[in-house]
Amino acid sequence: MSKFMQSTHTELSVQSVEWSKVAEDYYHTTKSIRAIAIKHGISDTAIRKHAKLHGWRRPSAVSLASARRVSVLSHAIEVQLATVDSVIERSRRFVAAMIQLGAEPADIARALSVSERSLMVEFRGEFNRHNGSGAQA
Repeated sequence: MSKFMQSTHTELSVQSVEWSKVAEDYYHTTKSIRAIAIKHGISDTAIRKHAKLHGWRRPSAVSLASARRVSVLSHAIEVQLATVDSVIERSRRFVAAMIQLGAEPADIARALSVSERSLMVEFRGEFNRHNGSGAQA
């Protein structure tokens, strides 16, 4: 096969490639260029040429690993915050129930191991809803 025919044949087969999918693998996986080429039915040389022509720069495996660690850390923090939010919500329900049962603020504060002043500041809304006044603090 002549050089002209080889280059024409390669260009024709490479033109039918979905480069957006190749780019997705190129940028967002740690697969080798050869593995990406096999997956998309093209040569690794075609990917390298296309990447050079279009200025593709592959992120390093280190940055991908660090992004995964950040993602895992982000999820862990999200879970912790949800837990904190649920504790706060349970505290609010507890205080509201104690108020409805007629418990004194000093007793509620003691049960939560906080000062009465902190209780009144933090749970002002619950006390106001139960007393029906907006003025008590």
